[in-house]
Amino acid sequence: MEVIVAKTAGFCFGVKRAVEQVYEQIAKAEKPVYTYGPIIHNEFVVKDLEEKGVRVLNTEEELAEIKEQEEQEEKKRLEKQRQREKAYREKRKAKKLAENGGGIVKTKVCPHCQTEFVPTSNRQAFCSKDCCYQARQDKTKADREAEKGNHYYRQRVCAVCGSTYWPTHSQQKFCSEECKKVNHNKKTLEFYHKKQKEKELCKDLLQTKEQVSDTNSSEITIIPA
Repeated sequence: MEVIVAKTAGFCFGVKRAVEQVYEQIAKAEKPVYTYGPIIHNEFVVKDLEEKGVRVLNTEEELAEIKEQEEQEEKKRLEKQRQREKAYREKRKAKKLAENGGGIVKTKVCPHCQTEFVPTSNRQAFCSKDCCYQARQDKTKADREAEKGNHYYRQRVCAVCGSTYWPTHSQQKFCSEECKKVNHNKKTLEFYHKKQKEKELCKDLLQTKEQVSDTNSSEITIIPA
């Protein structure tokens, strides 16, 4: 017997796309894959999909039952997770009570006033807000003294040479008299050039004004009486 296969034998475009999507879902889906009715009227393909875990649903009632079953399983999983977390918290609390001698929080010593106190949380380091504020002020003062030493003002950068220096007053901008003189000469020179430009501009304006006035006077005609 001779079997002749037609040129267009195989799946149509829509069926081929649907089958490929099912295989893609099988590869990346973590949950079971369901199809509403057989995806294709081909026993070999349907059997292969069933072996890979695809389940065929024929009615909407089956789909509703599966959804309800999945919701119940999710609730059970969440309940087990909550129980595990609760048991872990109780275990950690019992361990902390044993370490602290029956108290939830262990007593501490204030690093500022050296007073023993019971903190309201594990992060509390000082016995009161006043001690906390005073300790921060002392730390800021110590950091400034470590940075500045005996100097009152912080280090600055000279506006002329770029070197660092310790100012003796708040208005000092230069590290030495030489830099101050260089800056003064620079400013004086800039002021001189600015004034020269202004003089040249005024001179040009006066010349233009004189030319305009001469032109107007030449255009005036005298009419005899």
